[in-house]
Amino acid sequence: MSVVHALRDPDLPEADVHHGRRGGSRPLSPAVDPERLRGRLSEEIPGLLRYARSITPDRALAEDLVQTTMVRALERLDTFRGESGLATWLHRILHNAFVDHVRRTREAPAEDVWEMVEGRWRDDAYTLDPATVAARASTVQDLRDALLRLPMMYRSAVVLHDMEGLTVPQIARVQEIGLSAAKQRLHRGRIMLVSALASGAERRAATRGVPMNCWDARTQVSDYLDDELGDRDRQLLEQHLEHCPTCPPLYSALVASRDAVTRLRDADTVIPRSLADRLERLRQESRRPKEDAPPPAPRVI
Repeated sequence: MSVVHALRDPDLPEADVHHGRRGGSRPLSPAVDPERLRGRLSEEIPGLLRYARSITPDRALAEDLVQTTMVRALERLDTFRGESGLATWLHRILHNAFVDHVRRTREAPAEDVWEMVEGRWRDDAYTLDPATVAARASTVQDLRDALLRLPMMYRSAVVLHDMEGLTVPQIARVQEIGLSAAKQRLHRGRIMLVSALASGAERRAATRGVPMNCWDARTQVSDYLDDELGDRDRQLLEQHLEHCPTCPPLYSALVASRDAVTRLRDADTVIPRSLADRLERLRQESRRPKEDAPPPAPRVI
């Protein structure tokens, strides 16, 4: 379980959310039936709304993002070929809609934020209090606030992987980037989240006689958490964690923050009736012949 899993809402139906790592949207046959696909769109709304609410604090914007996603998906049904899962395709549409919004609002450059955080983690003497991080991660509001301090691309990677259960290859497809870039965003996002949760509670301690450089160990911790290290690298990292006075708290904080993200899947979210009604109208209207359909009037951002 990851720290971001705690933000999930129990009142939201499960509806095939474990796409990837964890499974995936049910596979479609190569010849996709648009009518069957249209009927399945509603099954993906809970996961889309949960994702939208985790990347923006503005609940109205989150609903608009879901509506925009449904509008664009209905318009493009005939382009869906099933090469990726339905959920991955829909998350990519929502992700791109949010990217467009963020560009208009001029978010701080992601690299500037990462360089500041990386500078701390490269310092072998840097550490923090894992109890503080775990306590803040266990509070939904503190966790949401910390997530929102991450640049959008990193926030999205952490939420998609640790809350929604997408694999790194699926995140790469959602964000339309390479596999190594997606893996890097997840690794950096987890580190940024821990630093955001620590929020000034870091402490420093001396290091001496520890196997492996601290920065090398810290760059491998994310792979260690996901059981992706080879035997030799795993052994070296475990020896380092056993003897290093500064890295174990960072590792514990990464575990706690990842588990809290995973628990976000179990938080309280209901699809608002107004949004459900709007989306149902869109779905019904999409069934009409184009010549009979009234001019569309959805609020698209």
